[in-house]
Amino acid sequence: MSNNGHFTVPGKLFLAGEYAVTKVGNPALIAAVQKGLHITIVAQANYSQIDSDTIPNPLIFDINQAIQASNSSWCYVAATLRLVLAYCERAGLTAPWPNFKLTIKSDMVLDGQKLGLGSSAAITVGIVRALNCFFKLDLPLLTQFKLAALAHLQVQGNGSLGDVAAITYGGVIAYQRPQITTIMSTQDIDLVDQPWPDLKITPLIWPTNWQLLLGATGQAADTKKALEKNRLMASFYQDSQAIMERLLHAVQAGDYTSLRHSLNANQDLLISNLPPAYLTPKLHIFLASLEQQTCAGKISGAGFGDNGFAILNRLEQKQALESVWQAAGIQCQLLTIAPTRTV
Repeated sequence: MSNNGHFTVPGKLFLAGEYAVTKVGNPALIAAVQKGLHITIVAQANYSQIDSDTIPNPLIFDINQAIQASNSSWCYVAATLRLVLAYCERAGLTAPWPNFKLTIKSDMVLDGQKLGLGSSAAITVGIVRALNCFFKLDLPLLTQFKLAALAHLQVQGNGSLGDVAAITYGGVIAYQRPQITTIMSTQDIDLVDQPWPDLKITPLIWPTNWQLLLGATGQAADTKKALEKNRLMASFYQDSQAIMERLLHAVQAGDYTSLRHSLNANQDLLISNLPPAYLTPKLHIFLASLEQQTCAGKISGAGFGDNGFAILNRLEQKQALESVWQAAGIQCQLLTIAPTRTV
């Protein structure tokens, strides 16, 4: 019944459409990148154990008894384990389950700082994928996404789930969120096999001569807290949708100039609609460097800290940007797009 396995789970980088993607019908452009988690799962007698190089103490449990997180660091793992087992039981696969040892090693930290590449989403996707392999479940990608998404929502309580989708499917995707938080309960395992209204996950072909350069500020962002008193107007969502249509066309056409203009328009829209704290001093320097080098890019995801990215199509862009970023205390990481998954 069990099948040992080793695989890598990518991280994610929101390229455009953030904030607007939280409203149903608004697309985002998200890349899966090869900075993620390395996961190994092997059979083990008597009890199960999960080790992570970012959490001091292991999670130890019996797979055939109620699974509780020993501390809050394991909450995403425990939620995912419970959901996958509940789904298996609903499908007629019953205990006893074989115990296992699962090891997680992370590439998503640089000099002790998280890179902002979606580590919590990667954990939920990774646990689903590990159990799918170990228990030989043969779950379709969409089912894997839904299980990881429900686990993520159980713990986090909100979010577009775009990070979960990108990490599940790999490559670069156009994504629209489902109506999950308004019409569904994350406790209802029957939802996994039901249609999710408005969900769209569309794999895109990324031009081979476009490279991603991450600029990590080392400043974590608490976006939820920063936006508590900020209401985005209806025009923000409308404008974002129009910009995203042009941006997705630019990617599909491999049109770098149109890509740069569309990313600039998305960035300007965010700056004009979000609180001034969105632009930290490091991110201000980051954006100025993109303008100086006529380079496509923007702040990634949350703002208020974390990351920015450049999309390079000339070697000299990388050298010039790295010089400015390093002087400002911004870490540089060249990222590779993760392969698109089919199973």
